[in-house]
Amino acid sequence: MKQASGLRLRLFVVALAGLWLACTAGAAEPTSKELSYQAQKLFEQGKIPQAEETAKKAVSAAESTAKPEDASVADAVTTLARILANQGKLDLAEPLFKRALAIREKAAPPDNLLLVGSIANLALLYQAQRNLDPAEELYKRALALDEKSPLQDRLPIAEVMDNLGVLYAAKKDFAKAEDLIRKAIAIREKVTGADSEAMAVSLNNLATIFAEQKRLPEAIAMQKMALTMLEKTAGPETPRTIDFMRTLADMHMSAEQFAEGADLMEKAASVMEKHLGPGHPEVADIYNDLSEANKLKGDNAKAEEYAKKAQAIRAKMQNKKPQ
Repeated sequence: MKQASGLRLRLFVVALAGLWLACTAGAAEPTSKELSYQAQKLFEQGKIPQAEETAKKAVSAAESTAKPEDASVADAVTTLARILANQGKLDLAEPLFKRALAIREKAAPPDNLLLVGSIANLALLYQAQRNLDPAEELYKRALALDEKSPLQDRLPIAEVMDNLGVLYAAKKDFAKAEDLIRKAIAIREKVTGADSEAMAVSLNNLATIFAEQKRLPEAIAMQKMALTMLEKTAGPETPRTIDFMRTLADMHMSAEQFAEGADLMEKAASVMEKHLGPGHPEVADIYNDLSEANKLKGDNAKAEEYAKKAQAIRAKMQNKKPQ
């Protein structure tokens, strides 16, 4: 059974935030801005190959109509890099993020909001590659820019603080991690109010930091807040909601609150069966967790039932493998 872990990382999304409303339909040839917008939408719809191809067209369109150092090139390159990074194609995304950052750095006058976004994109890529030291330096640079000339839009800085907090947690520097994530939460409360999906992610990260330090009562209370908020803002059956639910279940199990943990796992398993199908390997995994949870709470019959269900799924999967 997984213990409470798994801080949430989210790609820093800022480069196109102010561009989408400017996109118009009906032109003979779509502009790089319009193509970038289409690529983003295709990606959100899960049409990944089409999104990547459209993003490449956006880059070509920008390169053919603007100078290499133009902001439109940085915008298009950033969209393509983000789509690649979200597929795990980090080696392909890295030079694109670097190219966009170089363009932002040369802008006169510099747009600190876009510059912070480019810095944070590259930092998060390094973080995903486990190159923590260069990622840390980039995050610090982004925060220093804000300290020198505070951004009117505080949410990108909250993202930087969140992700740097996650980085410090990975280094086991929990005091710095907690301080940064609390600051991110304070910014979100001021800018967007109490409830948002991003706020739920921040609360989850803080709860996980507590759990890593064996501060289980604080962790459970915070994770309950995160789960309730995510159910309200994103819905009760999204993959992230189920992930939060399983994290809370693990926290209860670590606190030897076996009944609470098992109840949450059963709720998560029900949703997973519905959306993934009863024969999915992830369903087998949660059946295994449920078997252990029920064994710990003294319900051996139920423990055996879930163990058999998990075994049946795995046997069926094994039979499907080519001989």
